[in-house]
Amino acid sequence: MSTAERQILGWCLERGEVPACVAGVHAEAWSGPMALLLDVLVGWQAMGAKWLPTDLWAHVQADARLSRLVWPGEVLCAPLAAPWDLEEVEAACEVVTRAHRETAWWVALAHEIEEARYQARVEWVCRMAA
Repeated sequence: MSTAERQILGWCLERGEVPACVAGVHAEAWSGPMALLLDVLVGWQAMGAKWLPTDLWAHVQADARLSRLVWPGEVLCAPLAAPWDLEEVEAACEVVTRAHRETAWWVALAHEIEEARYQARVEWVCRMAA
């Protein structure tokens, strides 16, 4: 998990809610562990439940998939990294979103390069066959 994700998770655990700015981040922008943890928290919130860090800690320990990806101590320590206010959470969400956009740009560029290389190979084979 990134520092911004730890801050966001800490805020969600400390306050017992997932704010709209966190829920509004594109799902692909989160790291795998953070996406799984947020799925749990959003599910709890949808049921109207409030939680404490120890609730998520117990859930991580009981879930085989989560326990392989997330160290339970990281869940308990996440509130120590929590920002003071919602504006800081929104800023952390922007960091996550910006990093995702930059990564997506590089991935798209790599795909374009590979496509151009493939087309060049096809043209070369066609020229050689003629």
